[in-house]
Amino acid sequence: MPSIPKPIPVSYLARARALSTAEITVRDLDGGGIEQRIVHGPLVGVTREMLFWWMHHIGDEVTWEGHRVMAYRLWHPRDHIDWSCDGPVRAGCRFHIVEAFGAQRRFLVDNVFHVPRLDPSGFRIETRFFGAARASIDEGWDDLPDGVRWTNTMRLEPVRALLGPLVRLGARLKRDMLAAWQAHNVEEVGFVPEFLPQLYASRTDLRG
Repeated sequence: MPSIPKPIPVSYLARARALSTAEITVRDLDGGGIEQRIVHGPLVGVTREMLFWWMHHIGDEVTWEGHRVMAYRLWHPRDHIDWSCDGPVRAGCRFHIVEAFGAQRRFLVDNVFHVPRLDPSGFRIETRFFGAARASIDEGWDDLPDGVRWTNTMRLEPVRALLGPLVRLGARLKRDMLAAWQAHNVEEVGFVPEFLPQLYASRTDLRG
């Protein structure tokens, strides 16, 4: 089981966004399943071009405030542990993501996600649980006059409609983890304006 490293002591870690900065809704889906949607506060100074570039370089090593780390860890200096891809980063690849919401072992995620969509408008990752309920996360980026609006839509969908009540029950039983994930997602998206504009400006120094 992966160990949980100490947080990278970057200055912006203390400026993590609160849940109140985002609009969060949860609803039941027709036929069973659950959808959770997070509309984040504006990412001022960030562009969709930066975000699309970032997705191709989160595995790079970078130096930030004197610390040499994988760029993925800048995205959430406390919760992110490791990231890898099974080939070139593009639609159809798979991401191996390791993170622990709130840096707590009980909220550890160590999964391989399929990436059916990756383009300048955002990306989608998905996996299956227990061979039945499919989990998917759509990350959408929309232009604003001074930045980007990031919207996260997570769905737990049963393969068979009869399994819908089981999916909902499982989600309720895991409500602590879902709450931890909400806080994590609001924080990681909120951290993006703290580092990405500067990282993008110095992109010629990165090694892919």
